[in-house]
Amino acid sequence: SFEAFKMEPGQISSPIKAQNGRYIIRLKDKKEPYVPTLEEARPKIKDIIVKEEAKILAAKKAEQILSDIKQKIDAGENFKQACGNLKLEAKSTGLFSKQDYIPGIGKSDEFANIAFSHETGKLAGLAKVPDGTAIIFVTEKTEIDEEKYKTEKDTFKNTVLEEKQNTY
Repeated sequence: SFEAFKMEPGQISSPIKAQNGRYIIRLKDKKEPYVPTLEEARPKIKDIIVKEEAKILAAKKAEQILSDIKQKIDAGENFKQACGNLKLEAKSTGLFSKQDYIPGIGKSDEFANIAFSHETGKLAGLAKVPDGTAIIFVTEKTEIDEEKYKTEKDTFKNTVLEEKQNTY
């Protein structure tokens, strides 16, 4: 809240209304803005560069692994065998919808879009996920139950709208 910027150290605010309830703030300390010296910023800069380089290296490694899996599948192995021969663990997410939190992955629109756009029994490709990169192989899809959809359409619409509002 902007009210915190108007306060002095030690002051306690009146209740502040927020989306998830009301809050009371006690300002502990106040520092004037400043531009840090290179020496002060160096550790943060190094950390940012190391993380960015690690992402680049991980993406290259994932591309190589995907290529290796494709070769093994083309040679007649199934996805699980190909992963095992590469000393990788194939994990199943179980069934999920495009809007679901994906078990073992988290919320990832990219993962869901790639998985839903490929056929069953096919290697779908790579997706960036919260913890890195995932290689997707589609093992099962369930078609929508049209009758159930018609009866639950409005409830579903409201749920999706509420999720989008919460995300926003």
